[in-house]
Amino acid sequence: MQAPPCQGVSGLNCDRKGALRDERSSLFVEVPRIRDAVKRSFKWCPVFVIMESVASMDVEDRKVMSDAFGGDAIKCDAGSLTWCHRPRLYWCDWELRE
Repeated sequence: MQAPPCQGVSGLNCDRKGALRDERSSLFVEVPRIRDAVKRSFKWCPVFVIMESVASMDVEDRKVMSDAFGGDAIKCDAGSLTWCHRPRLYWCDWELRE
């Protein structure tokens, strides 16, 4: 599943409006709706979802997205694998283990 655009919550955007007020970033509310619709339609098939957004969002927007998704985000930075730092938040609906 595709992640909603992050411009409205990015800490790098001085004009950001937030998760609920920016029409681009407010698309995150559609992720759980679509997930639930797919699970209802394909009861015989396991359905897993991951949603991604920028880690630079403020605490309030992170809580809003976590509440809508139904779980807390996990922070991950590609810099541990590549030369480029790209801190992101990921929400997934399956159990992660170390």
